[in-house]
Amino acid sequence: MEKKRLLKLIFRIITGNRRGLFGFTILFIYIIIALAAPLLSPYDPLETDMDNAYLPPIGLGGTLDHPLGTDGLGRDIFSRLIHSARIDLVIAFLAATGAAAVGIPAGIFAGYLGGKVNRAVQALTDAWLSFPHVVFAIVLIAALGVRWINLVIAITVIDWTRFARVVRGEVFSIREREFIKVAETMGLSSMLVIASEIMPNILPTILVIYTLELGIAISVEALMSFVGLGVEPAIVSWGNMIAEGMSYIRTCWWPVVFPVIAIMIIVMGLNALGDGLREVTDPRTSSVLR
Repeated sequence: MEKKRLLKLIFRIITGNRRGLFGFTILFIYIIIALAAPLLSPYDPLETDMDNAYLPPIGLGGTLDHPLGTDGLGRDIFSRLIHSARIDLVIAFLAATGAAAVGIPAGIFAGYLGGKVNRAVQALTDAWLSFPHVVFAIVLIAALGVRWINLVIAITVIDWTRFARVVRGEVFSIREREFIKVAETMGLSSMLVIASEIMPNILPTILVIYTLELGIAISVEALMSFVGLGVEPAIVSWGNMIAEGMSYIRTCWWPVVFPVIAIMIIVMGLNALGDGLREVTDPRTSSVLR
């Protein structure tokens, strides 16, 4: 497929569904905010100012200098929110990409080759899924150390099975179709069949899982940072903001509520994008790919 045709197809997929367009818009806005955080931020997110601690948001007695208020150390909530988007999106994209890089090949080879390969992958994924994910993540982080890159590794190690199981099922459903048999009778190798026939047919499914995995990774970051096993305390993240704000939530609620809202919006957007992609790439219900 030519590059121009591919870009046109992606544009049609994004704009062919309201939920997909809504989700893409949310993700795009968050990415722009993350990239432009140093320009948009009025203050250093780590700068403390005890003279202005616990300032409420504007509308509740606050000022335009701190539109979302300040936390218990006088740090500007707005600046911390937009800087947090940077590390959270980096973690989400790296973790989702890592899980995809491990799970997709495993699922493809298990589904296409079958036999011992399929049984081995199925046994491994079943064994992996038998561990509670939260407990597994806590054990991994405790063993590796509290660093954001270790959180990425933990999410990758845990969630590769999500890609492997879905991709394996997709490949199983198409490997007996006529176009696959035609490619095989033409003498194409297994790798060529996978690259030219299987990958284009499972790509929509992969995109759906990937977008949903981004939301899961952001939620995991918040959870693990909340319990002190995620991003380092010296790095501002939504999870760290919630964890720190909980210690004085009875005094002021805004350091907790605003990062929770930020997480809710991006996760909702990613879920909408995934649902939209699923709808527009389903040949039974959509004309976008026809």
